[in-house]
Amino acid sequence: MPAQLGANTLGPGHAIKRLAKKKRYSSHTHPWVLQQMRIIYNEYSYLETTRNLIGNGIFTLLRNPDALVELRSDDGLWPAAVEELLRYESPVQAFSRGVTAELEVEGTRLPAGSSIVFMIGAAHRDARQYADPDRLDLRRPHNRHLAFGGDAHVCLGSTLARLEGRLSMRAVTRRFPNLRLVDEKADWGTNFGFRGLNTLRVQL
Repeated sequence: MPAQLGANTLGPGHAIKRLAKKKRYSSHTHPWVLQQMRIIYNEYSYLETTRNLIGNGIFTLLRNPDALVELRSDDGLWPAAVEELLRYESPVQAFSRGVTAELEVEGTRLPAGSSIVFMIGAAHRDARQYADPDRLDLRRPHNRHLAFGGDAHVCLGSTLARLEGRLSMRAVTRRFPNLRLVDEKADWGTNFGFRGLNTLRVQL
């Protein structure tokens, strides 16, 4: 195997070049292509959502020491814990969709061609869906969150993100049993759709 791959062999540049070679785009597919390019750059170049899952998760666990003690005493709780962390401090706070046909939602008419934004960060704190939604509950049953979207629009990398998040957070919390926050106040970024920390200072 070569020691170094060419710059265009893998990664976003390669994938976008393949998209660009497709000659036949209708007016309907053109926005789709642009959206795919945005997704490719996010997934390959920044891995922002998975990074934020890990950072947000560690921050949340350190602010909830009882939950961290529970995890350290029950290793089998990690899969459910990742789902609750995704709900409680979701890396994705909002996403948009286009309305293809006129519809009405809660008395509001949405004409075809309009855009709507789903505030899933707010939805994850909806008491009609989650009992005591502001409480971190690592054993929360039927945790149907929207951190990865849903149905036809579900994130294709959700299984990998769950695995990376679980293994990374588990490794950090086990490797450093005395891990403590240096700053109680979170240093959140300002991105509207993605929620993540600019910095996470800890004491080992």
